[in-house]
Amino acid sequence: MVSGKTMGYTGIEYAERSFNTIIGCRHNCPWDCWARDVATTRHASKYGEDFGDIQFFPDRLEQPMHTKKPQRVLVNFMGDMWGDWVFTDWIAKTLNACEKAPWHHYIFLTKNPKRYADLMREAPFGFEIVRTNARPWLGTSVESVEKIGRLDDLINATNNAHVLRWVSLEPLLGNPIDRSLESKLFHMDWIVIGALTGKQPKQPEKEWVEWLVQLCKDYNIPYFLKDNLKFEALGIEKVQQYPNGFKKIVE
Repeated sequence: MVSGKTMGYTGIEYAERSFNTIIGCRHNCPWDCWARDVATTRHASKYGEDFGDIQFFPDRLEQPMHTKKPQRVLVNFMGDMWGDWVFTDWIAKTLNACEKAPWHHYIFLTKNPKRYADLMREAPFGFEIVRTNARPWLGTSVESVEKIGRLDDLINATNNAHVLRWVSLEPLLGNPIDRSLESKLFHMDWIVIGALTGKQPKQPEKEWVEWLVQLCKDYNIPYFLKDNLKFEALGIEKVQQYPNGFKKIVE
């Protein structure tokens, strides 16, 4: 996960590194959460057994500087750094650390995208990440149409900002075929689709994935199908695209 002064490697296939300064989450998702499981089982001696106990690790803030090759970096995927329970100062220090190493591409994900609006305001942060080469990838998770309001929050919070908007449809737990969802996905720069994993794994329906893939093709939106999808059983082609212009920069 973390080795000394360097960022850890990640097993999430659309990135190379992880940068975890904030650990923990209070969303209490009803399904198996891989971050919660990793933190409270394999690394319980380091993080404890209560994932709702939010922890900050300032000694890790210099890690991005020590990796000179440009990387796709997952920022605080071991929790939700944009949760209302996270101190603004912790977020600011993490983002300032990213700003100091602008050659990386920083990937953020939250279930609380309305808080991204804080990133766009000069106060209280005062950092330059959205105006440096480190164009942040700001994403939100949507597991069903009942949660599509998060896309509105993402779009509103990042309106006219120099960021890359993306959505993680993982785990895809409900039928996404909905006209209102289509109109919001049109504003995304990247779409990731995946299945539920853990002790009770569940694959999305074939027609759900096919509908999303066709929508991406119709609107020319790059899309990434996670390895946890059973491609042969679903009868779909494995496609793993990256946002336009970013794959060549990193590799």
